Amino acid sequence: MKPAPGPARRALVWLVAVLAACAVTGCDSASKKKVTVRGKVTWQNKPAAGGLIRFVPSEGKGSAADAEIKDDGQYEVSVAPGSYKIEITWNKMTETTEREYGTAGELKKKSDPQIPSKYNVESKMVKEIENKDTEINFDLPGKD
Repeated sequence: MKPAPGPARRALVWLVAVLAACAVTGCDSASKKKVTVRGKVTWQNKPAAGGLIRFVPSEGKGSAADAEIKDDGQYEVSVAPGSYKIEITWNKMTETTEREYGTAGELKKKSDPQIPSKYNVESKMVKEIENKDTEINFDLPGKD
């Protein structure tokens, strides 16, 4: 019969498992520690209430982080330090009557973008997040 593994063998197995996990996910200190980024988002000098701000890693490593923009325009999100593309979306739900040929109109909800795509899907905004809590405000002008 084989003896049970000793503490040294268990420690070695644990170490190999941790190193393997680090190799797959990345284990630098920046990826472990997250910092808080907060600020205010305005569009045409008014809070973008109900919008969404998204921090997308520029290098394609790691996960994106989203935060809802509150009624006063404030947001708060936790991200690892690094470079991020910033995407801001703000859609307003409106009711519309859509008619099909030969039918009465039916009331439906429609999502209307309130800001141009250059601030979201086509965004060129990039911010470098340092290894400390940070405030970043976004005052988006109304002109394209």
